[in-house]
Amino acid sequence: MRPSSTVELKAVAVQLLAELDAYEPDLDRLMRAADDEALYARNAAQFDAIRAFATCLPSVQVCWVEVLISRFELMEELWRKHEAKAPRTRTVALHAKHRAALRILRDLCARKYAGAGSPGAAH
Repeated sequence: MRPSSTVELKAVAVQLLAELDAYEPDLDRLMRAADDEALYARNAAQFDAIRAFATCLPSVQVCWVEVLISRFELMEELWRKHEAKAPRTRTVALHAKHRAALRILRDLCARKYAGAGSPGAAH
């Protein structure tokens, strides 16, 4: 069920921003330790929570697709890197692309729903 009121949308947006606050540092750790299975599982669960919240916010849908695609590309590249088939420069570039998509999602979410003074909006 999608939230319909402004209050509900704001609550979802605040939860999304909180999940991003947890996800992004673990994503950076994952870049340094791609073979850490516990970290990968935690980061994947964080991303699933972000997905659950983002899909409830109508104004972030296009941005969400960019985040989803960039996550897929990065995880595929990390797997290839783990298998010694991917150059480090490509992995770094995909990480930067994913972080940029996350930043746009964060900014849009904060601006549209949570207000400029929301936690994490300055990232």
